[in-house]
Amino acid sequence: DVIPGWHIYSQHLQEGGPQPTRFLFDSSAHYVLTGAMDEKGKGFKYYDDVYEMEVMWYSGRVTFTKRIILKQPVTPVNGTVEYMTCNNSACLPDKRMFTINVDLTRQHP
Repeated sequence: DVIPGWHIYSQHLQEGGPQPTRFLFDSSAHYVLTGAMDEKGKGFKYYDDVYEMEVMWYSGRVTFTKRIILKQPVTPVNGTVEYMTCNNSACLPDKRMFTINVDLTRQHP
């Protein structure tokens, strides 16, 4: 979720514009990355006079998904997300490391 009053940019922006959201996955012998990263949410697309191009951002909720092929049923997926979040008066670029613990051995309801 994006904090109310702030937005985060799409991954799909032209060069020379605001910093797009980027996911960088650590390589691992336990999985293979496949396909493009997907994003879903209520995006806002508009022409930005500052960058002189069309840009898209998300406020509220956006979900990013990536398909992987597992080589073992339990593994951490590590990486870094780079993004820029803005409100009406400031933009803050940031970078955060993440770990998603995949465990296909657990029983799901």
